[in-house]
Amino acid sequence: MRLLKVLLVVGCLLLASLFTLARLDFRAPETEGEEAPPSPVQTGLVWLFERFKLPDMPAVESGQPTETPKEPPLPRPVDLSPARPGELPTPSAAFPNFAAIKDIKERKKRFFEFMGPLVEAENLQVQEQRLQILRLHEGVQKGQEMSVYDRKWLRQLCAQYRLSTEELSVDDLFQQLLVRVDMVPPELALAQAAIESAWGQSRFAYFGNNLFGEWCFTPGCGIVPAARPQGKTYEVAAFLTPIHAVRSYIQNLNAHPAYRQFRALRYQKRLAGERPDGHSLALGLQKYAAIGMEYVDKIRTVIRQNKRQMSSAGFPELALLQEESPSLWAALWAFYSGHLEGGAG
Repeated sequence: MRLLKVLLVVGCLLLASLFTLARLDFRAPETEGEEAPPSPVQTGLVWLFERFKLPDMPAVESGQPTETPKEPPLPRPVDLSPARPGELPTPSAAFPNFAAIKDIKERKKRFFEFMGPLVEAENLQVQEQRLQILRLHEGVQKGQEMSVYDRKWLRQLCAQYRLSTEELSVDDLFQQLLVRVDMVPPELALAQAAIESAWGQSRFAYFGNNLFGEWCFTPGCGIVPAARPQGKTYEVAAFLTPIHAVRSYIQNLNAHPAYRQFRALRYQKRLAGERPDGHSLALGLQKYAAIGMEYVDKIRTVIRQNKRQMSSAGFPELALLQEESPSLWAALWAFYSGHLEGGAG
């Protein structure tokens, strides 16, 4: 009982102390403009507020939100609207100035070193698609049902490669995809890039990343050739980066009806277990240029004269290639063209 009384007395003393601290000092400053002298102990709620208040935050004016980092906009491949008429468009930041390299051997070396990784990267993308087609075909042949995702992927692939699925059996569909979805021999791509871009010196390459002479037909889609005939509306396509040009080129050879012969020759190489090579497949590109077979000969000449530089640019297997007889491949095409009529596309 005595202990309880002692505790009550101590509690009352503590409460009295707290009430004393909680008293607010409402006294005004003694002189206007001067602060009252600080008390030895800051009192009550004033002390609590000063003890636990948050640090001051910078003020933000209304109507001026805080700035957030923004990603820089992607550059256009070419400025199609120069400041003044007659000016050259802005050059592509992604494309080297090969015209500034005066030594021809050095220019060729630098050109192949620049183009080689781009061609290899895009060919790998196509080869991944081809491997997936082979896996799916193998599963179907074993009686496995394709998933909804796989069917959707195949439909998208057919649309990408301009392949109509009407009146095609499952086996024919896979065969047609394997004809189209395949790599382009790197020596062929390098040779055509050298021809079409003048070893990277053309204004279409420098200002528009166009390495393969591809056209487009929408106003403003590219660069208007200086010698375009009156009444024509085509332009030389401009690409965001050089690798976009390589991707478009491979897609063009793999899907455009004009290069059906190219795809058939490549497919026969695959069936024979051989590597598709640029020298033989060049025969299927007679429609790439108006000069026809002369263009094929030009491609083969570039490949033959530059094998060593191409192999040094990341394709050592090119140094081992042997030239094929044009007459042999012409005979092969004549034989298979009838067999593949309505088939390989």
